[in-house]
Amino acid sequence: MAPPRRRRATALGASLLAAVVSGACGGSRPADGVGTGAEEGPAVIRNDFRKAWNLEDDPSRDGWDTEAFHERAKEQLKHIGHAVEEPGAFEAAALAPFLAADFACGVLRPDELATVHEGSEFRVRRGVPVPGERHRGPDGLADALRGMLAEYSGELRIEFKPFDIQEADDAVEIRSYVAVVGPTETGRLEQHATWTTRWTVDLDPPLLRSIELVEFEEVERPSEEPLFADCTAAVL
Repeated sequence: MAPPRRRRATALGASLLAAVVSGACGGSRPADGVGTGAEEGPAVIRNDFRKAWNLEDDPSRDGWDTEAFHERAKEQLKHIGHAVEEPGAFEAAALAPFLAADFACGVLRPDELATVHEGSEFRVRRGVPVPGERHRGPDGLADALRGMLAEYSGELRIEFKPFDIQEADDAVEIRSYVAVVGPTETGRLEQHATWTTRWTVDLDPPLLRSIELVEFEEVERPSEEPLFADCTAAVL
């Protein structure tokens, strides 16, 4: 069982405090004639602080296997996102390094979307996920992503936020929020989805075995101008 986070935070705080005290008191002095003067001041403390943080905030070192796996899977999703930031310009080969040999997924943007709100500023549409695994391998994922991103006409911003992880004998299942923002021929489009992803358990980094669409929504705006603006200066 993973140790309580409070104990881990306490150990981290103690290590950081020791690093700061050591740097402030000159506990690690350079050899004669080397690193004198400004190098012994705040820079030493900052470096020790950073080293202590990187050492302690490593879930793979202290038994937090689930958290460590979560971070590695998130990095793999980021790589996939970077590969498709220019819709229409990516190839299936760019996705292959992140996929397991048995990868499969369904449709990532439902064929039918129902309008749930329409006004002068934006329109909101939602779709019901289509069951079944229509796509397989890197070519299949490329086709699914092209279908999902078909409305975009320029460079995208794609973000993933994993929020739930479940372990099984042959795979690890992670739910993730997916957000895509970019221009279209007529304005700007935001897509919000929830994916259930399955990952290999015996490889590091893990490889993606499947994607299942859980929820899908998109917000279309007829202008590329942002819906909200910063009005702080006008108020002050």
